[in-house]
Amino acid sequence: MSLNRIIPLLLLEENKLVKTKKFSEPKYIGDPKNTIKLFNEMNCSEIMIIDIEKTKKNKNIEFNFIESIISEAFMPVSYGGGIKNLNDINELIKIGCEKISINYKSDDHEFIEKAVSTFGSSTIIVSIDIKKIGSDIFCFDYISKITKKEKLNDKIKELNKCGVGEYLINFVDKDGLMSGFDRETIGEILKLTNSQITFCGGASSYDDLYETILTGATSLAAGSLFIYQSLDSGVLINYPDGNEYTKILEA
Repeated sequence: MSLNRIIPLLLLEENKLVKTKKFSEPKYIGDPKNTIKLFNEMNCSEIMIIDIEKTKKNKNIEFNFIESIISEAFMPVSYGGGIKNLNDINELIKIGCEKISINYKSDDHEFIEKAVSTFGSSTIIVSIDIKKIGSDIFCFDYISKITKKEKLNDKIKELNKCGVGEYLINFVDKDGLMSGFDRETIGEILKLTNSQITFCGGASSYDDLYETILTGATSLAAGSLFIYQSLDSGVLINYPDGNEYTKILEA
């Protein structure tokens, strides 16, 4: 039986764990290594780490620091942030990253094609930030914070030609609000590709994860849900366990 994926998504800024709202106002959460250790204890099955400042400030990836985090993880780790070339991807894989998430460089289709052909479609994740305006879904530039004229369906159509095996779709207007997944839009996006899609933005509860899985999504990521006890409350690292975990994964 193919199990669903439930993934904590951790954001880094200046090598510290932060959380954002609508891609703004990064708030300090804690030490990423200690957080990884806590997820280990909760038998978390997979984690995504995104450094939100490396590309924005044109900084190089700090491979030693990323390796020190990954060395604490008992689960597969995906990493994104500051990837400029194939050598960056190769180095990240060498230090233990299972998958590599590419956002800003995804506009360079030649680069994506080379990355997929070199490292395999199961290794490369293309991360796309989106905003829904009316009935249309547009791509969002997280660096300039401008909604592009490019529609999501057009971008995915071109990237499908590059052999992309997985997408990470981030709902900008849902980020950090714990207001619930946009299941209607998720259903629309699932029709755009046969590749795996992980959706992030809005997770409000374990029941919300379960109900969204039932709509057809098979992979969901969340930040605030696994970091806070509730919106605007203190930090409380958590992850589904026991019956909750089995219910979601086998939905």
